[in-house]
Amino acid sequence: MVEPSGVFISSDMFYLEIVLEPTGAVKDVKIHHEGKMEQQSCTELVNCLSRGDFADFTAQLEGFASIYQLNAEKKLSAKHSLP
Repeated sequence: MVEPSGVFISSDMFYLEIVLEPTGAVKDVKIHHEGKMEQQSCTELVNCLSRGDFADFTAQLEGFASIYQLNAEKKLSAKHSLP
């Protein structure tokens, strides 16, 4: 039996694990968030990769990055406002 292989895309705040079938088809995309042990499957990313829609995949990744950027800015401004 051949085990599925995978690809990782990482940033400072999260990383994606793209799980592939032996045929090369996308089986799952798991999101691992900063500092959390649990992971989430993301069917939207599975679907856009399965369709070969890399523009949508890139837009989804940019969305994740912007969410983390907003949270980082809020944390930074809260630290600066403390006496």
